[in-house]
Amino acid sequence: MSRQPKRFYEFGPFRLDPTERLLLLEGEPLHLPPKAFDILLALVENGGRVVEKQYLLDKVWPDTFVEEGNLKVAVFTLRKTLEAGGGNYIETAPRRGYRFTAEIRQLSDEGDDPYRMTQPGAAKIKSIAILPLRLLVAEDADKLLGLGMADALITRLSNLKQVVIRPTSAVLKYADTPQDPVAAGRELKVEAALEGSIQKVGRRIRVTVQLVSVEERAPIWADRFDEEFTDIFAVEDSISEQVARAMTDRLTGHEKRRLTKRYTENTEAYHLYVKGRYYWTKRTLAGTKKGIEYFQKAIDIDPTYSLALSGLADCYAQMGWLRNIPPAEAFPKAKVAAKKAIEIDDELAEAHTSMAWIRMLYDWDWAESESDFKRAIDLNPNYAIARLWRTVHLIATARFDEARAEIERALNIDPLSPIVNAIAGWPSYFSRQYDEAIELYRKALEIEPDYFPAHLLLGYAYSQKGEMLNALESFQKARLVEETALTLTGIGHAQARAGLKERAREVLAEIDELAKSRYVSPYDVAQIYVSLGEKDRAFEWLEKACDDRSSWLIFLGVEPGFDPVRADPRLKDILRRMGFAADGRG
Repeated sequence: MSRQPKRFYEFGPFRLDPTERLLLLEGEPLHLPPKAFDILLALVENGGRVVEKQYLLDKVWPDTFVEEGNLKVAVFTLRKTLEAGGGNYIETAPRRGYRFTAEIRQLSDEGDDPYRMTQPGAAKIKSIAILPLRLLVAEDADKLLGLGMADALITRLSNLKQVVIRPTSAVLKYADTPQDPVAAGRELKVEAALEGSIQKVGRRIRVTVQLVSVEERAPIWADRFDEEFTDIFAVEDSISEQVARAMTDRLTGHEKRRLTKRYTENTEAYHLYVKGRYYWTKRTLAGTKKGIEYFQKAIDIDPTYSLALSGLADCYAQMGWLRNIPPAEAFPKAKVAAKKAIEIDDELAEAHTSMAWIRMLYDWDWAESESDFKRAIDLNPNYAIARLWRTVHLIATARFDEARAEIERALNIDPLSPIVNAIAGWPSYFSRQYDEAIELYRKALEIEPDYFPAHLLLGYAYSQKGEMLNALESFQKARLVEETALTLTGIGHAQARAGLKERAREVLAEIDELAKSRYVSPYDVAQIYVSLGEKDRAFEWLEKACDDRSSWLIFLGVEPGFDPVRADPRLKDILRRMGFAADGRG
Protein backbone atom coordinates (compact mmCIF):
# COMPACT_ATOMS: atom_id res chain seq x y z
CA MET A 1 0.00 0.00 0.00
CA SER A 2 1.52 3.34 -1.08
CA ARG A 3 2.43 5.86 1.58
CA GLN A 4 0.42 9.06 1.65
CA PRO A 5 2.73 12.04 1.14
CA LYS A 6 3.26 14.27 4.15
CA ARG A 7 2.19 17.86 3.84
CA PHE A 8 3.90 20.87 5.34
CA TYR A 9 3.07 24.54 5.61
CA GLU A 10 5.71 27.28 5.45
CA PHE A 11 5.29 30.94 6.35
CA GLY A 12 8.16 33.37 6.84
CA PRO A 13 10.99 31.45 8.54
CA PHE A 14 8.62 28.82 9.99
CA ARG A 15 7.65 25.32 8.89
CA LEU A 16 4.54 23.64 10.32
CA ASP A 17 4.45 19.82 10.20
CA PRO A 18 0.88 18.62 11.02
CA THR A 19 1.83 14.92 10.95
CA GLU A 20 4.66 15.17 13.47
CA ARG A 21 2.95 18.10 15.23
CA LEU A 22 6.08 20.22 15.00
CA LEU A 23 6.66 23.93 14.53
CA LEU A 24 10.18 24.65 13.29
CA LEU A 25 11.97 27.98 13.12
CA GLU A 26 14.79 27.86 10.57
CA GLY A 27 14.95 24.08 11.06
CA GLU A 28 14.94 24.17 14.86
CA PRO A 29 11.84 22.85 16.72
CA LEU A 30 9.96 25.24 19.01
CA HIS A 31 8.00 24.21 22.07
CA LEU A 32 4.32 24.86 21.55
CA PRO A 33 1.56 23.59 23.90
CA PRO A 34 -0.83 21.13 22.18
CA LYS A 35 -3.83 23.49 22.23
CA ALA A 36 -1.76 26.35 20.83
CA PHE A 37 -0.54 24.02 18.07
CA ASP A 38 -4.13 23.04 17.21
CA ILE A 39 -5.14 26.70 17.01
CA LEU A 40 -2.16 27.50 14.76
CA LEU A 41 -3.02 24.61 12.42
CA ALA A 42 -6.67 25.71 12.21
CA LEU A 43 -5.64 29.30 11.41
CA VAL A 44 -3.08 28.23 8.79
CA GLU A 45 -5.53 25.86 7.11
CA ASN A 46 -7.89 28.83 6.79
CA GLY A 47 -5.16 31.33 5.87
CA GLY A 48 -6.46 34.79 5.03
CA ARG A 49 -9.98 34.12 6.34
CA VAL A 50 -11.42 35.10 9.71
CA VAL A 51 -11.79 31.97 11.84
CA GLU A 52 -14.69 32.40 14.26
CA LYS A 53 -14.02 31.98 17.99
CA GLN A 54 -16.73 29.36 18.36
CA TYR A 55 -15.23 27.30 15.53
CA LEU A 56 -11.86 27.29 17.31
CA LEU A 57 -13.44 26.39 20.66
CA ASP A 58 -15.34 23.47 19.10
CA LYS A 59 -12.32 22.24 17.11
CA VAL A 60 -9.63 22.56 19.80
CA TRP A 61 -11.80 21.58 22.83
CA PRO A 62 -14.34 19.13 21.33
CA ASP A 63 -17.09 17.90 23.66
CA THR A 64 -15.71 20.10 26.43
CA PHE A 65 -17.12 23.29 27.83
CA VAL A 66 -14.43 25.95 28.18
CA GLU A 67 -14.63 29.71 28.52
CA GLU A 68 -13.41 32.13 25.87
CA GLY A 69 -10.58 33.12 28.21
CA ASN A 70 -8.91 29.76 27.54
CA LEU A 71 -8.81 30.60 23.84
CA LYS A 72 -7.34 34.05 24.51
CA VAL A 73 -4.59 32.54 26.69
CA ALA A 74 -3.71 29.98 24.02
CA VAL A 75 -3.62 32.65 21.26
CA PHE A 76 -1.43 34.84 23.49
CA THR A 77 1.00 31.93 23.93
CA LEU A 78 0.99 31.28 20.19
CA ARG A 79 1.70 34.91 19.37
CA LYS A 80 4.61 35.03 21.82
CA THR A 81 6.10 31.93 20.17
CA LEU A 82 5.73 33.37 16.66
CA GLU A 83 7.45 36.61 17.68
CA ALA A 84 10.73 34.72 17.34
CA GLY A 85 10.27 34.86 13.55
CA GLY A 86 9.55 38.59 13.42
CA GLY A 87 6.31 40.16 12.27
CA ASN A 88 2.70 39.86 13.41
CA TYR A 89 1.16 36.72 11.93
CA ILE A 90 -2.21 36.65 13.72
CA GLU A 91 -4.75 39.43 13.44
CA THR A 92 -7.70 39.85 15.78
CA ALA A 93 -11.09 40.41 14.18
CA PRO A 94 -12.98 42.22 16.97
CA ARG A 95 -15.93 40.26 18.39
CA ARG A 96 -15.48 37.59 15.72
CA GLY A 97 -12.21 35.66 15.87
CA TYR A 98 -8.72 35.57 14.37
CA ARG A 99 -7.12 35.63 10.95
CA PHE A 100 -3.71 34.29 9.87
CA THR A 101 -2.29 37.09 7.69
CA ALA A 102 1.02 35.75 6.31
CA GLU A 103 1.31 34.17 2.88
CA ILE A 104 1.54 30.40 3.18
CA ARG A 105 3.49 27.92 1.08
CA GLN A 106 2.17 24.36 1.03
CA LEU A 107 4.67 21.57 0.30
CA SER A 108 4.76 17.79 0.20
CA ASP A 109 7.64 15.39 0.85
CA GLU A 110 7.41 13.96 -2.69
CA GLY A 111 10.01 16.39 -3.94
CA ASP A 112 7.45 18.61 -5.64
CA ASP A 113 8.25 22.27 -6.01
CA PRO A 114 6.39 24.31 -3.39
CA TYR A 115 3.41 26.28 -4.57
CA ARG A 116 2.07 29.45 -3.05
CA MET A 117 -1.25 29.98 -1.41
CA THR A 118 -2.09 33.66 -1.36
CA GLN A 119 -4.81 34.91 0.95
CA PRO A 120 -8.14 33.69 -0.45
CA GLY A 121 -10.06 36.47 -2.13
CA ALA A 122 -7.22 38.96 -1.61
CA ALA A 123 -6.44 41.28 -4.48
CA LYS A 124 -3.00 41.14 -6.01
CA ILE A 125 -0.62 43.93 -5.11
CA LYS A 126 -0.67 46.86 -7.53
CA SER A 127 2.11 49.01 -6.05
CA ILE A 128 5.24 48.29 -4.04
CA ALA A 129 8.26 50.06 -2.56
CA ILE A 130 11.52 48.14 -2.18
CA LEU A 131 13.38 49.70 0.72
CA PRO A 132 17.19 49.65 1.07
CA LEU A 133 18.17 46.55 3.00
CA ARG A 134 19.79 47.10 6.41
CA LEU A 135 23.34 45.91 7.04
CA LEU A 136 23.53 44.22 10.42
CA VAL A 137 27.31 44.54 10.55
CA ALA A 138 28.73 47.02 8.05
CA GLU A 139 32.28 47.62 6.99
CA ASP A 140 32.94 50.84 5.09
CA ALA A 141 33.30 48.95 1.81
CA ASP A 142 29.84 47.37 2.23
CA LYS A 143 27.76 50.42 3.18
CA LEU A 144 26.05 50.69 -0.21
CA LEU A 145 25.32 46.97 -0.42
CA GLY A 146 21.78 47.29 0.97
CA LEU A 147 20.90 50.15 -1.37
CA GLY A 148 22.53 48.31 -4.26
CA MET A 149 20.45 45.19 -3.71
CA ALA A 150 17.28 47.30 -3.49
CA ASP A 151 18.23 49.04 -6.74
CA ALA A 152 18.84 45.69 -8.46
CA LEU A 153 15.46 44.36 -7.32
CA ILE A 154 13.74 47.58 -8.45
CA THR A 155 15.38 47.25 -11.88
CA ARG A 156 14.23 43.65 -12.22
CA LEU A 157 10.70 44.06 -10.84
CA SER A 158 10.06 47.26 -12.80
CA ASN A 159 9.61 44.99 -15.82
CA LEU A 160 6.28 43.80 -14.36
CA LYS A 161 3.80 45.90 -16.30
CA GLN A 162 0.87 45.14 -13.96
CA VAL A 163 2.56 46.63 -10.89
CA VAL A 164 3.86 50.12 -10.04
CA ILE A 165 7.35 49.99 -8.51
CA ARG A 166 8.70 53.06 -6.75
CA PRO A 167 12.07 53.98 -8.30
CA THR A 168 15.40 54.01 -6.48
CA SER A 169 15.32 57.81 -6.17
CA ALA A 170 12.11 57.51 -4.12
CA VAL A 171 13.59 55.13 -1.53
CA LEU A 172 17.07 56.63 -1.34
CA LYS A 173 16.27 58.65 1.79
CA TYR A 174 15.58 55.45 3.75
CA ALA A 175 19.15 54.19 3.21
CA ASP A 176 20.65 55.94 6.23
CA THR A 177 17.82 55.80 8.75
CA PRO A 178 15.94 52.99 10.53
CA GLN A 179 12.75 52.25 8.64
CA ASP A 180 9.29 51.06 9.56
CA PRO A 181 8.04 49.38 6.35
CA VAL A 182 4.42 50.28 7.07
CA ALA A 183 5.21 53.97 7.69
CA ALA A 184 7.48 54.10 4.64
CA GLY A 185 4.82 52.40 2.55
CA ARG A 186 2.22 54.92 3.62
CA GLU A 187 4.52 57.83 2.86
CA LEU A 188 5.32 56.37 -0.58
CA LYS A 189 1.62 55.61 -1.21
CA VAL A 190 2.03 51.90 -1.96
CA GLU A 191 0.11 48.77 -1.01
CA ALA A 192 3.19 46.79 0.07
CA ALA A 193 6.79 47.38 1.11
CA LEU A 194 9.71 44.99 0.90
CA GLU A 195 12.24 45.35 3.71
CA GLY A 196 15.03 43.22 5.04
CA SER A 197 18.57 42.87 6.28
CA ILE A 198 21.95 41.68 5.07
CA GLN A 199 24.56 39.99 7.22
CA LYS A 200 27.98 39.42 5.69
CA VAL A 201 30.30 37.02 7.48
CA GLY A 202 33.56 36.31 5.71
CA ARG A 203 32.69 35.15 2.21
CA ARG A 204 29.09 34.26 3.03
CA ILE A 205 26.03 36.46 2.93
CA ARG A 206 22.66 36.00 4.63
CA VAL A 207 19.71 38.02 3.32
CA THR A 208 16.42 38.07 5.24
CA VAL A 209 13.46 39.79 3.58
CA GLN A 210 9.75 40.19 4.10
CA LEU A 211 6.99 41.68 2.00
CA VAL A 212 4.64 43.64 4.26
CA SER A 213 1.07 44.70 3.55
CA VAL A 214 0.76 48.40 4.37
CA GLU A 215 -2.98 48.25 5.02
CA GLU A 216 -2.90 45.03 7.05
CA ARG A 217 0.38 45.89 8.81
CA ALA A 218 1.34 42.22 8.47
CA PRO A 219 3.79 40.07 6.48
CA ILE A 220 2.57 38.71 3.17
CA TRP A 221 5.68 36.67 2.59
CA ALA A 222 9.10 36.28 4.17
CA ASP A 223 12.22 34.22 3.52
CA ARG A 224 15.90 33.87 4.23
CA PHE A 225 18.73 33.24 1.77
CA ASP A 226 22.25 32.02 2.55
CA GLU A 227 24.84 32.13 -0.22
CA GLU A 228 28.48 32.72 -0.98
CA PHE A 229 29.05 36.47 -1.34
CA THR A 230 30.01 35.89 -4.98
CA ASP A 231 26.51 34.39 -5.53
CA ILE A 232 24.66 37.59 -4.65
CA PHE A 233 22.99 37.45 -8.06
CA ALA A 234 21.39 34.11 -7.15
CA VAL A 235 19.87 35.79 -4.08
CA GLU A 236 18.47 38.58 -6.25
CA ASP A 237 17.05 35.98 -8.67
CA SER A 238 15.24 34.17 -5.85
CA ILE A 239 13.84 37.30 -4.21
CA SER A 240 12.68 38.74 -7.54
CA GLU A 241 10.86 35.56 -8.48
CA GLN A 242 9.15 35.13 -5.12
CA VAL A 243 8.06 38.76 -4.83
CA ALA A 244 6.76 38.63 -8.40
CA ARG A 245 4.63 35.59 -7.54
CA ALA A 246 3.17 37.45 -4.58
CA MET A 247 2.22 40.37 -6.80
CA THR A 248 0.82 38.83 -9.96
CA ASP A 249 -0.76 35.60 -11.16
CA ARG A 250 0.69 35.53 -14.66
CA LEU A 251 3.96 36.69 -16.17
CA THR A 252 4.57 37.22 -19.87
CA GLY A 253 7.55 35.58 -21.52
CA HIS A 254 9.34 38.93 -21.66
CA GLU A 255 8.68 39.58 -17.96
CA LYS A 256 10.00 36.15 -16.98
CA ARG A 257 13.22 36.74 -18.94
CA ARG A 258 13.78 40.23 -17.56
CA LEU A 259 12.97 39.19 -14.00
CA THR A 260 16.09 37.04 -13.72
CA LYS A 261 18.19 38.95 -16.24
CA ARG A 262 21.76 39.33 -15.04
CA TYR A 263 23.44 42.38 -16.49
CA THR A 264 26.85 41.25 -15.28
CA GLU A 265 28.28 38.14 -13.65
CA ASN A 266 31.18 40.08 -12.13
CA THR A 267 30.59 41.08 -8.49
CA GLU A 268 33.31 43.75 -8.51
CA ALA A 269 31.76 45.44 -11.56
CA TYR A 270 28.36 45.17 -9.88
CA HIS A 271 29.53 46.96 -6.71
CA LEU A 272 31.16 49.72 -8.77
CA TYR A 273 27.89 50.13 -10.66
CA VAL A 274 26.00 50.41 -7.36
CA LYS A 275 28.30 53.25 -6.30
CA GLY A 276 27.80 54.94 -9.66
CA ARG A 277 24.02 54.77 -9.28
CA TYR A 278 24.22 56.14 -5.75
CA TYR A 279 26.18 59.21 -6.84
CA TRP A 280 24.24 59.77 -10.07
CA THR A 281 20.94 59.78 -8.17
CA LYS A 282 22.17 62.77 -6.13
CA ARG A 283 21.90 64.86 -9.35
CA THR A 284 24.65 67.26 -8.30
CA LEU A 285 27.74 68.16 -10.30
CA ALA A 286 30.04 66.45 -7.80
CA GLY A 287 27.76 63.40 -7.67
CA THR A 288 27.57 63.16 -11.46
CA LYS A 289 31.37 63.28 -11.76
CA LYS A 290 31.69 60.49 -9.20
CA GLY A 291 29.00 58.57 -11.08
CA ILE A 292 31.04 58.78 -14.29
CA GLU A 293 34.11 57.54 -12.43
CA TYR A 294 32.41 54.46 -10.99
CA PHE A 295 30.40 53.58 -14.08
CA GLN A 296 33.57 53.75 -16.18
CA LYS A 297 35.42 51.48 -13.75
CA ALA A 298 32.57 48.96 -13.93
CA ILE A 299 32.67 49.07 -17.74
CA ASP A 300 36.46 48.61 -17.74
CA ILE A 301 35.97 45.35 -15.82
CA ASP A 302 32.93 44.21 -17.84
CA PRO A 303 32.62 46.01 -21.22
CA THR A 304 29.26 44.28 -21.82
CA TYR A 305 27.63 45.73 -18.69
CA SER A 306 24.70 47.45 -20.41
CA LEU A 307 23.26 49.04 -17.25
CA ALA A 308 26.61 50.67 -16.46
CA LEU A 309 26.87 51.95 -20.04
CA SER A 310 23.38 53.43 -19.78
CA GLY A 311 24.34 55.02 -16.45
CA LEU A 312 27.44 56.54 -18.04
CA ALA A 313 25.31 57.92 -20.88
CA ASP A 314 22.89 59.48 -18.39
CA CYS A 315 25.72 61.13 -16.45
CA TYR A 316 27.22 62.79 -19.53
CA ALA A 317 23.78 63.80 -20.82
CA GLN A 318 22.91 65.27 -17.43
CA MET A 319 26.09 67.38 -17.47
CA GLY A 320 25.12 68.70 -20.89
CA TRP A 321 21.51 69.33 -19.87
CA LEU A 322 22.54 71.25 -16.75
CA ARG A 323 25.16 73.26 -18.70
CA ASN A 324 28.03 71.87 -16.61
CA ILE A 325 30.17 71.24 -19.70
CA PRO A 326 29.80 72.23 -23.39
CA PRO A 327 27.22 70.17 -25.31
CA ALA A 328 29.86 69.07 -27.83
CA GLU A 329 31.83 67.53 -24.96
CA ALA A 330 28.88 65.92 -23.17
CA PHE A 331 26.46 64.50 -25.71
CA PRO A 332 28.77 62.67 -28.16
CA LYS A 333 30.23 60.72 -25.19
CA ALA A 334 26.73 60.03 -23.94
CA LYS A 335 25.63 58.80 -27.36
CA VAL A 336 28.55 56.38 -27.71
CA ALA A 337 27.69 54.79 -24.35
CA ALA A 338 23.94 54.62 -25.04
CA LYS A 339 24.48 53.15 -28.51
CA LYS A 340 26.72 50.40 -27.14
CA ALA A 341 24.24 49.63 -24.34
CA ILE A 342 21.44 49.14 -26.90
CA GLU A 343 23.69 46.96 -29.08
CA ILE A 344 24.31 44.72 -26.06
CA ASP A 345 20.71 44.67 -24.82
CA ASP A 346 18.00 46.02 -27.09
CA GLU A 347 15.38 45.35 -24.41
CA LEU A 348 16.93 47.72 -21.84
CA ALA A 349 14.49 50.57 -21.26
CA GLU A 350 17.14 52.69 -19.55
CA ALA A 351 19.36 52.63 -22.65
CA HIS A 352 16.53 53.58 -25.01
CA THR A 353 15.62 56.43 -22.66
CA SER A 354 19.23 57.65 -22.67
CA MET A 355 19.30 57.57 -26.49
CA ALA A 356 15.94 59.35 -26.75
CA TRP A 357 17.21 62.09 -24.43
CA ILE A 358 20.37 62.61 -26.48
CA ARG A 359 18.54 62.63 -29.81
CA MET A 360 16.19 65.29 -28.44
CA LEU A 361 18.69 67.58 -26.71
CA TYR A 362 21.60 67.39 -29.12
CA ASP A 363 20.60 65.78 -32.42
CA TRP A 364 17.20 67.55 -32.64
CA ASP A 365 15.93 64.35 -34.21
CA TRP A 366 12.35 64.61 -32.99
CA ALA A 367 10.94 61.54 -34.75
CA GLU A 368 13.69 59.16 -33.61
CA SER A 369 13.63 60.61 -30.12
CA GLU A 370 9.89 60.02 -29.89
CA SER A 371 10.34 56.48 -31.19
CA ASP A 372 12.99 55.72 -28.56
CA PHE A 373 10.85 57.11 -25.74
CA LYS A 374 7.89 54.98 -26.82
CA ARG A 375 10.12 51.91 -27.06
CA ALA A 376 11.49 52.53 -23.55
CA ILE A 377 8.01 52.97 -22.05
CA ASP A 378 6.72 49.88 -23.83
CA LEU A 379 9.61 47.87 -22.38
CA ASN A 380 9.22 49.30 -18.87
CA PRO A 381 6.10 51.36 -18.13
CA ASN A 382 7.40 51.83 -14.56
CA TYR A 383 10.53 53.74 -15.61
CA ALA A 384 9.62 57.21 -14.31
CA ILE A 385 12.63 58.86 -15.99
CA ALA A 386 11.40 57.78 -19.43
CA ARG A 387 8.01 59.36 -18.77
CA LEU A 388 9.61 62.45 -17.24
CA TRP A 389 11.89 63.14 -20.21
CA ARG A 390 9.16 62.29 -22.71
CA THR A 391 7.16 65.04 -20.99
CA VAL A 392 10.01 67.43 -21.88
CA HIS A 393 9.86 66.22 -25.50
CA LEU A 394 6.10 66.84 -25.64
CA ILE A 395 6.51 70.33 -24.17
CA ALA A 396 9.30 71.25 -26.59
CA THR A 397 7.01 70.25 -29.47
CA ALA A 398 4.07 72.24 -27.99
CA ARG A 399 1.92 69.16 -27.22
CA PHE A 400 0.86 70.41 -23.80
CA ASP A 401 -2.18 68.20 -23.19
CA GLU A 402 -0.15 65.09 -23.96
CA ALA A 403 2.60 66.41 -21.68
CA ARG A 404 0.11 66.77 -18.81
CA ALA A 405 -1.02 63.18 -19.24
CA GLU A 406 2.56 61.87 -19.36
CA ILE A 407 3.77 63.75 -16.28
CA GLU A 408 0.71 62.45 -14.39
CA ARG A 409 1.88 58.93 -15.20
CA ALA A 410 5.35 59.81 -13.92
CA LEU A 411 3.80 61.17 -10.70
CA ASN A 412 1.84 57.96 -10.25
CA ILE A 413 5.14 56.05 -10.32
CA ASP A 414 7.17 58.50 -8.21
CA PRO A 415 4.77 60.85 -6.36
CA LEU A 416 7.35 62.30 -3.95
CA SER A 417 10.10 63.07 -6.47
CA PRO A 418 11.06 66.77 -6.36
CA ILE A 419 12.11 66.81 -10.04
CA VAL A 420 8.92 65.09 -11.21
CA ASN A 421 6.77 67.47 -9.15
CA ALA A 422 8.72 70.48 -10.44
CA ILE A 423 8.38 69.48 -14.10
CA ALA A 424 4.68 68.84 -13.45
CA GLY A 425 4.41 72.63 -13.59
CA TRP A 426 5.92 72.92 -17.07
CA PRO A 427 2.81 72.17 -19.18
CA SER A 428 1.05 75.00 -17.32
CA TYR A 429 4.01 77.41 -17.53
CA PHE A 430 4.68 76.89 -21.23
CA SER A 431 0.97 77.15 -22.06
CA ARG A 432 0.96 80.50 -20.19
CA GLN A 433 -1.17 79.30 -17.25
CA TYR A 434 1.08 80.90 -14.67
CA ASP A 435 -1.11 80.64 -11.57
CA GLU A 436 -1.42 76.89 -12.03
CA ALA A 437 2.34 76.60 -12.64
CA ILE A 438 3.09 78.58 -9.46
CA GLU A 439 0.84 76.28 -7.43
CA LEU A 440 2.62 73.18 -8.77
CA TYR A 441 6.11 74.61 -8.18
CA ARG A 442 5.14 75.41 -4.60
CA LYS A 443 3.98 71.82 -4.17
CA ALA A 444 7.43 70.65 -5.26
CA LEU A 445 8.97 72.93 -2.63
CA GLU A 446 6.73 71.43 0.05
CA ILE A 447 8.39 68.10 -0.68
CA GLU A 448 11.91 69.55 -0.63
CA PRO A 449 12.10 73.20 0.56
CA ASP A 450 15.67 73.73 -0.67
CA TYR A 451 15.11 72.23 -4.12
CA PHE A 452 17.06 74.56 -6.41
CA PRO A 453 15.20 73.93 -9.72
CA ALA A 454 11.78 74.56 -8.14
CA HIS A 455 12.88 77.97 -6.78
CA LEU A 456 14.30 78.81 -10.22
CA LEU A 457 11.17 77.76 -12.10
CA LEU A 458 8.95 79.58 -9.60
CA GLY A 459 10.94 82.74 -10.28
CA TYR A 460 10.27 82.52 -14.03
CA ALA A 461 6.55 81.91 -13.46
CA TYR A 462 6.30 84.99 -11.20
CA SER A 463 8.27 87.00 -13.74
CA GLN A 464 5.93 86.14 -16.61
CA LYS A 465 2.97 86.97 -14.40
CA GLY A 466 4.50 90.39 -13.74
CA GLU A 467 5.14 89.84 -10.01
CA MET A 468 8.75 90.98 -10.15
CA LEU A 469 9.40 91.21 -6.40
CA ASN A 470 8.27 87.61 -5.93
CA ALA A 471 10.33 86.60 -8.96
CA LEU A 472 13.51 88.20 -7.61
CA GLU A 473 12.90 86.67 -4.18
CA SER A 474 12.59 83.19 -5.74
CA PHE A 475 15.75 83.66 -7.81
CA GLN A 476 17.66 84.85 -4.74
CA LYS A 477 16.51 81.76 -2.81
CA ALA A 478 17.76 79.60 -5.66
CA ARG A 479 21.08 81.46 -5.53
CA LEU A 480 21.41 80.75 -1.80
CA VAL A 481 21.06 77.03 -2.53
CA GLU A 482 23.33 76.93 -5.57
CA GLU A 483 25.11 79.85 -7.23
CA THR A 484 25.40 79.10 -10.94
CA ALA A 485 24.96 80.82 -14.29
CA LEU A 486 21.34 79.64 -14.16
CA THR A 487 20.57 81.69 -11.04
CA LEU A 488 22.40 84.73 -12.46
CA THR A 489 20.39 84.40 -15.69
CA GLY A 490 17.13 84.36 -13.73
CA ILE A 491 18.11 87.41 -11.67
CA GLY A 492 19.25 89.33 -14.76
CA HIS A 493 16.07 88.42 -16.65
CA ALA A 494 13.84 89.58 -13.76
CA GLN A 495 15.77 92.81 -13.22
CA ALA A 496 15.53 93.69 -16.92
CA ARG A 497 11.77 93.02 -16.94
CA ALA A 498 11.40 95.13 -13.78
CA GLY A 499 13.10 98.06 -15.55
CA LEU A 500 16.36 97.71 -13.56
CA LYS A 501 18.43 97.65 -16.73
CA GLU A 502 21.75 98.72 -15.25
CA ARG A 503 21.55 95.98 -12.66
CA ALA A 504 20.72 93.49 -15.42
CA ARG A 505 23.86 94.60 -17.30
CA GLU A 506 25.88 94.11 -14.13
CA VAL A 507 24.61 90.52 -14.07
CA LEU A 508 25.70 90.13 -17.70
CA ALA A 509 29.17 91.26 -16.65
CA GLU A 510 29.17 88.65 -13.84
CA ILE A 511 28.19 85.96 -16.33
CA ASP A 512 30.94 87.09 -18.72
CA GLU A 513 33.47 86.75 -15.90
CA LEU A 514 32.09 83.34 -14.95
CA ALA A 515 32.46 82.17 -18.55
CA LYS A 516 36.24 82.51 -18.25
CA SER A 517 36.35 79.56 -15.84
CA ARG A 518 33.41 77.37 -16.88
CA TYR A 519 30.88 76.80 -19.63
CA VAL A 520 27.99 79.28 -19.87
CA SER A 521 25.13 78.55 -22.25
CA PRO A 522 24.58 81.27 -24.90
CA TYR A 523 20.86 80.50 -24.63
CA ASP A 524 20.84 81.88 -21.07
CA VAL A 525 22.58 85.09 -22.11
CA ALA A 526 20.14 85.54 -25.00
CA GLN A 527 17.23 85.47 -22.54
CA ILE A 528 18.57 88.50 -20.67
CA TYR A 529 19.08 90.48 -23.86
CA VAL A 530 15.48 89.77 -24.93
CA SER A 531 14.30 91.07 -21.55
CA LEU A 532 16.44 94.18 -22.03
CA GLY A 533 14.78 94.74 -25.43
CA GLU A 534 18.13 94.42 -27.26
CA LYS A 535 16.94 92.13 -30.04
CA ASP A 536 20.05 92.17 -32.22
CA ARG A 537 22.29 91.21 -29.29
CA ALA A 538 19.76 88.51 -28.34
CA PHE A 539 19.98 86.96 -31.81
CA GLU A 540 23.77 87.08 -31.78
CA TRP A 541 23.66 84.85 -28.71
CA LEU A 542 20.87 82.67 -30.10
CA GLU A 543 23.02 81.99 -33.16
CA LYS A 544 25.85 80.97 -30.82
CA ALA A 545 23.42 78.75 -28.95
CA CYS A 546 22.36 77.14 -32.22
CA ASP A 547 26.01 76.53 -33.21
CA ASP A 548 26.65 75.11 -29.72
CA ARG A 549 23.49 72.99 -29.85
CA SER A 550 22.66 74.32 -26.39
CA SER A 551 20.35 71.82 -24.72
CA TRP A 552 17.70 74.30 -23.56
CA LEU A 553 17.35 75.75 -27.05
CA ILE A 554 14.72 73.02 -27.57
CA PHE A 555 12.30 75.34 -25.70
CA LEU A 556 12.82 78.27 -28.08
CA GLY A 557 9.46 77.70 -29.77
CA VAL A 558 7.48 77.66 -26.52
CA GLU A 559 9.42 79.69 -23.91
CA PRO A 560 7.34 82.76 -22.89
CA GLY A 561 10.55 84.73 -22.36
CA PHE A 562 11.06 84.82 -26.14
CA ASP A 563 7.54 86.04 -26.93
CA PRO A 564 8.81 89.61 -27.59
CA VAL A 565 10.76 88.28 -30.61
CA ARG A 566 8.27 85.53 -31.57
CA ALA A 567 7.38 87.18 -34.91
CA ASP A 568 11.00 87.91 -35.88
CA PRO A 569 12.02 85.98 -39.06
CA ARG A 570 15.40 85.24 -37.46
CA LEU A 571 13.72 83.21 -34.69
CA LYS A 572 11.63 81.30 -37.23
CA ASP A 573 14.78 80.53 -39.21
CA ILE A 574 16.50 79.05 -36.15
CA LEU A 575 13.42 76.95 -35.42
CA ARG A 576 13.46 75.59 -38.98
CA ARG A 577 17.14 74.64 -38.63
CA MET A 578 16.25 72.74 -35.46
CA GLY A 579 13.63 70.72 -37.31
CA PHE A 580 10.64 72.66 -35.99
CA ALA A 581 7.85 74.23 -37.97
CA ALA A 582 7.76 78.02 -37.91
CA ASP A 583 5.29 77.91 -35.01
CA GLY A 584 7.73 75.88 -32.91
CA ARG A 585 6.01 72.50 -33.26
CA GLY A 586 8.09 69.42 -33.99
